[in-house]
Amino acid sequence: RRQLMQWIAQREDLWIQPKVDGVAVTLVYQHGKLVSAVSRGNGLQGEDWTEKVRLIPGIPHLLTDASSSLVLQGELFLKMTDHRQRTRGGVNARSVVAGEMRRHQPSPVLSQIGLFVWEWPDGPKTMPERLEKLKEMGFAMTADYTHAIGSFADAEKWRHDWYHGPLPFV
Repeated sequence: RRQLMQWIAQREDLWIQPKVDGVAVTLVYQHGKLVSAVSRGNGLQGEDWTEKVRLIPGIPHLLTDASSSLVLQGELFLKMTDHRQRTRGGVNARSVVAGEMRRHQPSPVLSQIGLFVWEWPDGPKTMPERLEKLKEMGFAMTADYTHAIGSFADAEKWRHDWYHGPLPFV
C-alpha cells in the first residue's frame, strides 16, 4: 500500500479504469473499416475473431475517422445489468465470452457481448482528447469509466465504488 501511495504521489496526469473481466482483443481499422479482430492468444499468436466481432452489435464496422490505420485494444465482456462485484463475484462471465468466441457457429450470446477499450496506442496524446474521440467513434463506455486521479484516496474511492456499486460488466 505504501509503495502504491508513493508511486501515485510521484506522478501527474494519472487515470484509473476498472478491471473489466473478459477476453482481450485487438481491433484494427483501415481507412475507417474494421479489418481485423484478434485475441491476445498465447502472447505470441492470437485467434482471428474478425467475423465473430462483426456480429457484435456494439462494435462499429465503420468509423467516421478515416485515418489510414487505427488500432484499439480492449476487453470483450458479457453485458450485465446492475452487477455488483462484492455480492455476485465473477459469475463465470469471462468463460462465457471466451466460449462464445471459440464456437464454430455464432449464437445469441454474441448480442450480449460488449467492448471496453482500454488502450489506443497511437491515439491522441492527452486522455481528455482520447476519451472524446473514442466517444465520437462509438466507444462511449471507455469515457464513462475512465477517471483522473490525483491521490491514493482517489484510487481507493473508485475501487470502492466499482466493487460495491452497480456495473454493466463483471
